[in-house]
Amino acid sequence: MAEQDYLSNFDSGWQMKDVDTAITDISKIDGNRLEIGIHHELLKGVTPRMIVWWFRNFPEDPGKEGSGCMKYRDKIIPCFRFWHPYDHIYCNIRKSGKDESAGFSKGAELEIKEKLGDNDFGAKIFVDRLDESGFEITAYNGFLKIAEFKHYFIETLNGTICESSAVIGSYKPVIGRAVTSFIRRRYFTDEMSQAWVKHTVEEVGNLENFLPALFELGFENAFV
Repeated sequence: MAEQDYLSNFDSGWQMKDVDTAITDISKIDGNRLEIGIHHELLKGVTPRMIVWWFRNFPEDPGKEGSGCMKYRDKIIPCFRFWHPYDHIYCNIRKSGKDESAGFSKGAELEIKEKLGDNDFGAKIFVDRLDESGFEITAYNGFLKIAEFKHYFIETLNGTICESSAVIGSYKPVIGRAVTSFIRRRYFTDEMSQAWVKHTVEEVGNLENFLPALFELGFENAFV
């Protein structure tokens, strides 16, 4: 495949959800850590089973190790970019999870880069949990733990309720406050925290636009 085809943006025509569709809260907690909470608008037509399937079944692109791609109107689009066409840059699967699935699953290690507002956010990601009740990951820069991100799923008759949270900073005794201040200056500023809320509302809400069709028809056929 041509490199430009692989990396190109695509015009999905999707309407990203606005932050006002969610209930959000940003507050400081013990040790000056930052806690962010998001109660998303109902994901209509989406089930927790679909979400788990999406994460565990990123197909592998044989031309680029560790990356997942899909067909979209005669283009090959990385699944990570497809999920959020404007903010996601790349996702490299460094180590498969315990179930050896192609994508995100418990035990998987990934390297990601994405836009948070005007800033780039890159990190090593460790998947701590993925099942139909939720999804938990930890982000590191080198050996420095930056943040924990968690998403909880509740199935309803009409779709899925999703609750997202992030804790930015260190739990370490004694030095935790200093480490947290360093993280928030260097890796995850207040501006980026606000941008993470917008980004997360958009990427979670975007599942509504493509996941039901993708789950039913598969990566090869859903958007040809």
